Amino acid sequence: MNRLCPRCGEKFQDHVVKCEQCSTKLVAISTQEDRLIGQSIDGRFTITDLIARGGMGAVYRAYQSSLDRHIAVKVLHPSISESEDFIKRFFREATAVSRLDHHHITQVHDFRPTEDGLLYLLMESLEGPLLYALIALGPMPPARPVHILGQVCDALPAPHDTGAV
Repeated sequence: MNRLCPRCGEKFQDHVVKCEQCSTKLVAISTQEDRLIGQSIDGRFTITDLIARGGMGAVYRAYQSSLDRHIAVKVLHPSISESEDFIKRFFREATAVSRLDHHHITQVHDFRPTEDGLLYLLMESLEGPLLYALIALGPMPPARPVHILGQVCDALPAPHDTGAV
């Protein structure tokens, strides 16, 4: 399964270009097997699948059995976390972000290194399409981006109020 429908979440083979359920244009997803999928981190949660990759790391969906819930786990690339200055900055910024409490900002529950040195953040798991997947669909009705940007603007004061910015 190498393609994903950003609207309904169904996965399809590479040769399929439109969702068979809702006719939405599919987005390519990584086919590379990830060594963290299926692994338990710190004995606290199990990585179930990859949500997205970025320049600094990857975000995974995980199951936290002690609280019977799904969470998101952002794991930073090991090469990024080799610098002592970066590690200090990571902990400083993670502390600041974890203090934010706003309904349009993803809640950070915890952050720490694993026993083998991977830095990670535990965050609330959100459902719905990824913004880049929505953008990949092409032009939207004007009300949609206005609504999304309205939520971003609504959240902007929260980091300022806590002194994070």
